[in-house]
Amino acid sequence: DEVARKMAMVEADLERAEVLAETGENKLVELDDELSVVGNNLKALDVSEE
Repeated sequence: DEVARKMAMVEADLERAEVLAETGENKLVELDDELSVVGNNLKALDVSEE
């Protein structure tokens, strides 16, 4: 049945989108952590130059 096929396709698309969203969220957390480290390193360099 056409409706069931379309529903299965939509569900598969949704599952892929959820995986991509989770991956993106994880990457954002990693980048935020890296940015924090870089900021702390920059502060330490500024202090050591004084």
